[in-house]
Amino acid sequence: MITRTEPKYCTTCKKLQDAHKSLDVEATPRPGDLSICLYCATLSKFDEDLNLIPLTPQELEDIKSTDAGAYQVMMKAAIHITQLIKKTNHE
Repeated sequence: MITRTEPKYCTTCKKLQDAHKSLDVEATPRPGDLSICLYCATLSKFDEDLNLIPLTPQELEDIKSTDAGAYQVMMKAAIHITQLIKKTNHE
């Protein structure tokens, strides 16, 4: 389920982010939820005010060590998005 959310902007590419799709039943983002920009594949998390904050390398390592499943899903999605971006830019 895709839920429209308060508009936020990716801190990397500055594209509008106004929808959220959850892997869980609950589709509304919550603080600490992870996000991937569909325009540049930046990996982020929602802070307490639901602003997008890019993940640090240490945070990625922490996710990898504490929730390998979530890490694998994020990495596969980021790779897929990156491939789509490259394909789109070459057409």
